[in-house]
Amino acid sequence: MKLSDLKIGHTAITWPDSEVETAVQTISELGFRGVEVFGWTLKTLKEQNRLNIFEKHGIPLVSSYFSLNIIDPAKKDESMAKMISWLEILRDMDCHIAATGGDSIDRRGYNYFDHKDYIVSTVNEYAKVMADYGVACCFHQHTATPVESFSETVDFMNSVNTEYVKFGPDVGQLYKGGSDPMVIFKEIVHDFIEVIQHVHLKDYDGVPLRHDENGREIDSSGFACYTPLGQGVVDLPSILKFLAEHDYSGMVNVELDGGPVVPIPQREALTISKNYLLSVGCTFAK
Repeated sequence: MKLSDLKIGHTAITWPDSEVETAVQTISELGFRGVEVFGWTLKTLKEQNRLNIFEKHGIPLVSSYFSLNIIDPAKKDESMAKMISWLEILRDMDCHIAATGGDSIDRRGYNYFDHKDYIVSTVNEYAKVMADYGVACCFHQHTATPVESFSETVDFMNSVNTEYVKFGPDVGQLYKGGSDPMVIFKEIVHDFIEVIQHVHLKDYDGVPLRHDENGREIDSSGFACYTPLGQGVVDLPSILKFLAEHDYSGMVNVELDGGPVVPIPQREALTISKNYLLSVGCTFAK
């Protein structure tokens, strides 16, 4: 497979949830091949009778991000009900990928291995329910969640039932969480290449991560420590080459986290990322 064969989409996270239609329209106009939207945003759109925005702007909903509680048994039923309400929307919209991560936690004093058994069994259970709706659970390791670091990601992927739990790595989050994405891809994902069904392509500014007195990350870039593609420290060409060489057929969704105030307009940021990908051999619909 050539780089030009990779399917490049974008997530809507660069905009506030209230501007999701602007996100969908812009992502479509710039020629990305699909869009990803949060599960809770889809539910709001359904309540507003606005799920037609994807068809209206000529771009498919290719995935949704599900944030679920995976460490607290008291919140499991609530998370399951929330997840099912989102799955019903995905089923109705013929969307088959859920990038799935744990809810944010305060990691001060946290030990993954103290919670491992419950995390693994809970994600396995969630994934089996997703499969009943025709949706693949693509686990997305994430900073400030129960599965963040290299050792946690490796152990988790070696422990879950990969018949149901697929891998949806976020390369920027891996770097930010202290891991070299290519080490994960070569030494971990190589064993799981058949279960990678979703990828978030992200660049990281490389500034050492700092936290405030409440344990929250301090944003160093205006985009949650991330940058438009090509402006950070992640070895994106090697990652793209790896995916192409392994005939990866899923979506590669570019992602750039927004915030209350962004340093440049969202459309400009997406254009920078698009131009970078064009420069290394990727293609777009427009």
